[in-house]
Parts: sequence; structure tokens; C-alpha cells
Amino acid sequence: MMNKKGFQLTINMLVVIILSIAILSAGVSIFYKGFNQAASLKEQVDTQTQQQLDDLMTNSDALLAIPFTTKEADRGDYVDFNMGIHNELGVETKFYVCVSFSGTSADYGTIENYYDKPIDEWLLMADSVKELDIGNNERGYVPIRFRTHKKMLKGQYVFNVVVKYLGEGASAVIDYDMVCDNDFNYIIPYATTQKLYVTIK
Repeated sequence: MMNKKGFQLTINMLVVIILSIAILSAGVSIFYKGFNQAASLKEQVDTQTQQQLDDLMTNSDALLAIPFTTKEADRGDYVDFNMGIHNELGVETKFYVCVSFSGTSADYGTIENYYDKPIDEWLLMADSVKELDIGNNERGYVPIRFRTHKKMLKGQYVFNVVVKYLGEGASAVIDYDMVCDNDFNYIIPYATTQKLYVTIK
């Protein structure tokens, strides 16, 4: 009887240990995934690139500037772009940087369009640069990072970048997604749509 009870106790302990290890492993995996993504976000544009953006906007009187709009990458790489915004609205303004997928030259045929995923699958932008408060006649700098996927086909992938701000009549309670997903008359594009091109080799 004692041996049987001892055997059952041992099995119960093994089950508890196995479950504990499984839960711990899952927790570590979730933490690592979150940490890895957070570490891959870019929140600032380096000083040298800021100077390059300043020169572009000064020499061209442009409201927006992106030094390089076309880049090549291998599957699984990160691809970085940088954009400058010059506020000429006369007052300090909150700008919203909205990025969307436009299309691709890759031939996916009749299979499920792997590239046609929510932009969150591609885009790695910190919340701090999706919305920027920029003083009158001052400039803000936005790093835009894309994460390519290993299953992507070779070809060119195009993304739209639209900078918006709120005009009169905007609700006091409005968030980033609402601004980017809608074209209400009080959500105003700032300058023309910018195009970014990522070519998968």
C-alpha cells in the first residue's frame, strides 16, 4: 500500500514538474519575443542623418524629405528609411505618420497573397515616432523600419507614407489608427504621399 502511494506521489510530482517547465518555457519565449521586437524598434534618427534631412528640406523648401526611397534587402532583413517633417502651419502641430502597403511586382500567382498582410506584420515603428508634436517652423525626424519575411518572393514591394494633421472640427478623443484609417474632412494630409520601395533580391 505504501509503495503504491509512493508511486502515485512520484507521478504527481513529475506531472507538476513537467507542467512547471512548460509554463516557464512559454513565459521565457513570450518575454524573448517581446524583448526582441522592442530591441528592433528605432526611436531616433542619428545626428548625421538629421543634418542630411535638414539640408534636403532647406535646399528644396520641401515639407517632407526622405533621402533614399529605394532599398534592396535579402529575405529576413530589416530595411530602414528616414524622413524629415518641416512644420510650416504657423502653430505647434501634432503630426501623424501613416504607413500602408501599396503593392508588389512579385508574382504570387494563385496562391494566397503572402505579402497582403496587415501593415503591423511589416512595420516596426515606435509609438513615439508615429505621432510627433512639432513646433512652428521646426522639424521632426522619423525613422521607418520594415521587417521582411523569409517566405517573401523576389520582387519590389511598395509602401505609402502619408503625414496627416487635424484641422478644425476634430474630436478631442481621436487616436492614431482613426487618423490613418479615415479621410474625414478634418483629417488633412500634409504634403504629398511619399513612396518607399523595398526590392527583395
